[in-house]
Amino acid sequence: KKSCKIMPLHRRNSTGQVEGELQYLEEITEAAELEDDHLHEITCSAPKDFSCLRGAQGEHIFDLSCTVKLICNNTACTQSRFMHRECFEVWQESVLNYLNKLKDGQKKTRNWSDKQKLQNLWKQGYNLVIEACGCQCGHGHL
Repeated sequence: KKSCKIMPLHRRNSTGQVEGELQYLEEITEAAELEDDHLHEITCSAPKDFSCLRGAQGEHIFDLSCTVKLICNNTACTQSRFMHRECFEVWQESVLNYLNKLKDGQKKTRNWSDKQKLQNLWKQGYNLVIEACGCQCGHGHL
């Protein structure tokens, strides 16, 4: 099993300290508290057509350091904003496969290496794969 201690990459200042780390942790804590108020428990926010790898019994999230934060573009969405890191990695791979199968995606990404596709997926490539990123709320995309 992978360790859950992997944290997102942050810019470091000249002394080696992570910039914005406190703000990032405050945002996670604040979001978790909001979700706790609304849902009473944080669950894996598996996208539409994807199921939590831990199944119905393991979908609850008890350690936010082992998650990826997702945001639905539907402002009225009531789904969890967190996904298990291992669920996210499997889902992200399926989104990359979707991108590779798209004719339009193949044209626009033909000069990208696999590493570049992964790096650009949620930026330049997102408009190509948005249909594979549906939220469980049914009214938005992650």
